[in-house]
Amino acid sequence: MPGPAPPARRRAPRPHVRHRERTIDTQDQIRLVLREMPKLADAAAVLPADADLWSAGMDSLTSVQVMVRLEDRFDVEFPDATLTRETFSSIAALTKVLSDLLGEHPGTGAS
Repeated sequence: MPGPAPPARRRAPRPHVRHRERTIDTQDQIRLVLREMPKLADAAAVLPADADLWSAGMDSLTSVQVMVRLEDRFDVEFPDATLTRETFSSIAALTKVLSDLLGEHPGTGAS
Protein backbone atom coordinates (compact mmCIF):
# COMPACT_ATOMS: atom_id res chain seq x y z
CA MET A 1 0.00 0.00 0.00
CA PRO A 2 1.29 3.45 -0.83
CA GLY A 3 2.10 5.77 2.04
CA PRO A 4 0.26 9.00 2.77
CA ALA A 5 0.43 11.75 0.18
CA PRO A 6 2.99 14.45 0.85
CA PRO A 7 1.57 17.68 2.26
CA ALA A 8 0.72 20.38 -0.26
CA ARG A 9 3.55 22.85 -0.82
CA ARG A 10 2.84 26.27 0.55
CA ARG A 11 4.91 29.36 0.15
CA ALA A 12 6.75 30.23 3.33
CA PRO A 13 5.62 33.55 4.81
CA ARG A 14 7.95 36.39 4.00
CA PRO A 15 9.64 37.90 7.05
CA HIS A 16 8.81 41.49 6.12
CA VAL A 17 5.09 40.74 6.14
CA ARG A 18 5.24 39.86 9.83
CA HIS A 19 7.30 42.90 10.80
CA ARG A 20 5.66 45.19 13.42
CA GLU A 21 6.44 48.37 11.45
CA ARG A 22 4.96 47.15 8.21
CA THR A 23 4.07 50.54 6.71
CA ILE A 24 7.68 51.69 6.64
CA ASP A 25 8.81 48.28 5.48
CA THR A 26 6.04 48.15 2.88
CA GLN A 27 7.25 51.40 1.34
CA ASP A 28 10.83 50.11 1.31
CA GLN A 29 9.68 46.92 -0.42
CA ILE A 30 7.69 48.93 -2.98
CA ARG A 31 10.78 51.04 -3.69
CA LEU A 32 12.83 47.87 -4.23
CA VAL A 33 10.28 46.62 -6.75
CA LEU A 34 10.21 49.99 -8.52
CA ARG A 35 14.00 49.96 -8.73
CA GLU A 36 13.71 46.70 -10.71
CA MET A 37 11.74 48.57 -13.38
CA PRO A 38 14.06 50.16 -15.99
CA LYS A 39 11.78 53.18 -16.45
CA LEU A 40 11.62 53.89 -12.70
CA ALA A 41 14.97 52.58 -11.45
CA ASP A 42 16.68 55.95 -11.07
CA ALA A 43 13.71 57.76 -9.55
CA ALA A 44 12.50 55.03 -7.16
CA ALA A 45 14.99 55.73 -4.38
CA VAL A 46 14.55 59.49 -4.33
CA LEU A 47 10.87 60.07 -5.13
CA PRO A 48 8.74 61.34 -2.26
CA ALA A 49 6.03 58.81 -1.35
CA ASP A 50 3.32 61.04 -2.80
CA ALA A 51 5.16 61.83 -6.08
CA ASP A 52 3.38 60.94 -9.32
CA LEU A 53 4.82 57.67 -10.63
CA TRP A 54 3.23 58.24 -14.06
CA SER A 55 5.23 61.46 -14.43
CA ALA A 56 8.34 59.59 -13.28
CA GLY A 57 8.05 57.00 -16.07
CA MET A 58 5.28 54.56 -15.11
CA ASP A 59 3.25 53.26 -18.05
CA SER A 60 0.60 50.56 -18.39
CA LEU A 61 3.08 47.74 -19.04
CA THR A 62 5.27 48.81 -16.13
CA SER A 63 2.23 49.00 -13.83
CA VAL A 64 1.37 45.38 -14.68
CA GLN A 65 4.97 44.32 -13.99
CA VAL A 66 4.93 46.20 -10.68
CA MET A 67 1.62 44.58 -9.73
CA VAL A 68 2.88 41.06 -10.46
CA ARG A 69 6.09 41.61 -8.50
CA LEU A 70 4.26 43.13 -5.53
CA GLU A 71 1.78 40.25 -5.52
CA ASP A 72 4.67 37.80 -5.40
CA ARG A 73 6.66 39.76 -2.81
CA PHE A 74 3.72 40.23 -0.42
CA ASP A 75 1.88 37.00 -1.28
CA VAL A 76 -1.34 38.89 -2.05
CA GLU A 77 -3.58 39.38 -5.06
CA PHE A 78 -4.75 42.81 -6.14
CA PRO A 79 -8.57 42.72 -6.45
CA ASP A 80 -9.98 43.93 -9.76
CA ALA A 81 -11.32 47.08 -8.07
CA THR A 82 -7.74 48.15 -7.26
CA LEU A 83 -6.43 47.77 -10.79
CA THR A 84 -6.66 51.47 -11.56
CA ARG A 85 -4.31 54.22 -12.62
CA GLU A 86 -4.88 55.81 -9.19
CA THR A 87 -3.60 52.72 -7.34
CA PHE A 88 -0.31 52.94 -9.22
CA SER A 89 -0.09 56.73 -9.03
CA SER A 90 2.37 56.90 -6.12
CA ILE A 91 4.27 54.90 -3.55
CA ALA A 92 1.81 56.20 -0.95
CA ALA A 93 -1.17 54.91 -2.97
CA LEU A 94 0.46 51.49 -3.40
CA THR A 95 1.27 51.42 0.32
CA LYS A 96 -2.37 52.13 1.18
CA VAL A 97 -3.69 49.36 -1.09
CA LEU A 98 -1.12 46.84 0.17
CA SER A 99 -1.76 47.84 3.79
CA ASP A 100 -5.47 47.23 3.25
CA LEU A 101 -4.77 43.84 1.66
CA LEU A 102 -2.46 42.90 4.53
CA GLY A 103 -4.88 44.12 7.20
CA GLU A 104 -2.64 46.95 8.34
CA HIS A 105 -3.48 50.45 9.46
CA PRO A 106 -1.21 52.85 7.56
CA GLY A 107 0.71 55.20 9.76
CA THR A 108 0.48 53.04 12.85
CA GLY A 109 2.40 49.96 11.80
CA ALA A 110 -0.19 47.91 13.67
CA SER A 111 -2.75 45.39 12.49
